[in-house]
Amino acid sequence: MIAGPQPGTPAGAWAPPRNGASAAPQQDWLGAGDPEVGDCVQMQGQTSFDTVDCTSAEAEYKVVGVHDEEMTWPGFEAAASADEVCEQFATWEVALWIGDLEIEPGTISCSEPV
Repeated sequence: MIAGPQPGTPAGAWAPPRNGASAAPQQDWLGAGDPEVGDCVQMQGQTSFDTVDCTSAEAEYKVVGVHDEEMTWPGFEAAASADEVCEQFATWEVALWIGDLEIEPGTISCSEPV
């Protein structure tokens, strides 16, 4: 089950691997725009991530797909906890919700470990 956002964090969020870990709102998206299919990201703690070169040692997750519709944070939480949000991407393990909790909805990038 994925837990709700931490209080006091107004920006987007990422959901950790689907092993029961909790989701944490993202305060800082350090890249330029949303990650696209094929982009790699490095977590900068539990609340932020950056786009990095996929061949670098810093690359942790690679985006394997983008959910076909934007989703509010509460909708994302419900879908992610049921493993429904990225089920069409066979190799996904991490769902990244990118948006602002106060200006919803957000984009969902489905990712796999590098």
